[in-house]
Amino acid sequence: KDHVVFEEGDVGEKFYAIIEGQVDVLIKGALVRKLGRKAYFGEISLVLQNTNRTATIRASTKTAMLTIDKKAFRKFFAKQQGLMAGVELRIAGAQCQLRSILCHPKGFEYFAMFLEQKDQSRGLHFWRTCCTFRLWATSIDPQPDLAAIQTRAQEIYDTYLRSSDASTIILGEDIRKDIEGDLKNQEADAGSYVAAESEMMKLMSKMHLDNFKATEWFQRLLQYINTGRSSSSSPEAAASVAAAAAAAA
Repeated sequence: KDHVVFEEGDVGEKFYAIIEGQVDVLIKGALVRKLGRKAYFGEISLVLQNTNRTATIRASTKTAMLTIDKKAFRKFFAKQQGLMAGVELRIAGAQCQLRSILCHPKGFEYFAMFLEQKDQSRGLHFWRTCCTFRLWATSIDPQPDLAAIQTRAQEIYDTYLRSSDASTIILGEDIRKDIEGDLKNQEADAGSYVAAESEMMKLMSKMHLDNFKATEWFQRLLQYINTGRSSSSSPEAAASVAAAAAAAA
C-alpha cells in the first residue's frame, strides 16, 4: 500500500497487469481514477522509445501485479513478428514506429504501395531482402551451408549494391566495406547485412514515415488493425501483452 509504481514524467520501461488489489492514477498530484483487478497500464512503453509516463501510479491497497519489459516482450513474440507488429500497432496507433508497420503484412503492403506511387520502393525491397536473408541464414544453423549463404549474400550485393546507376542503394561507406569484406573473404553469414538493414530502416523512417502517416494508406492500416474500433489501444492487444507478462513471470 502507498507504494509508487512510477511517477508522472518517468521514462516508461514496463507494462503492468493487476492480479489483485487496486492502484490510484494521479495526474499533477490529483486523483483521476482507480484501477483494480484485471486492469492494465503502461502498455505504450513497450512499443515506443523513451516514452514518458503520463501519470503517477500508486498502490492504494496491497497489490500484486504481473510486469513485462521491452526485452521480454520482444522475446515472447520473437518467432511471431506479424503478431507482435499487430499488437504494437494497436497500442501505439498514430504514434507507431516504421518497424511495426513493415513487420505487419498489411502494413508492408500499404507502405510499398505508397512508395511505388513515388517510384521509391527499391530501398524497401532491399530492406526486406536483408531481413529475409538474416532469418534464412539463422534458420539453417547450427550446421549452416556456408557455400549457399555466400552465394545468396553475393546475389544481394550484385542486385542492390554493385550497380553504378541510379538504382544503386546508398549505404554508409563503413557498412558497404564490411559487406564487401565478408564477400571477399568468403565469410558471409547471417549478420552480414544486419547493419544495412538497420541503416535502411533509419533512412526510410526519416524520409517517408511522416508522409505515409498523412495518407489514406495509413488510415486504412489503422482501420484494418483495429477492425473498426475507435481506440488504438484495444483490449485484445493488452490481453496479448498480459499473456506475455504471465509467460515471462
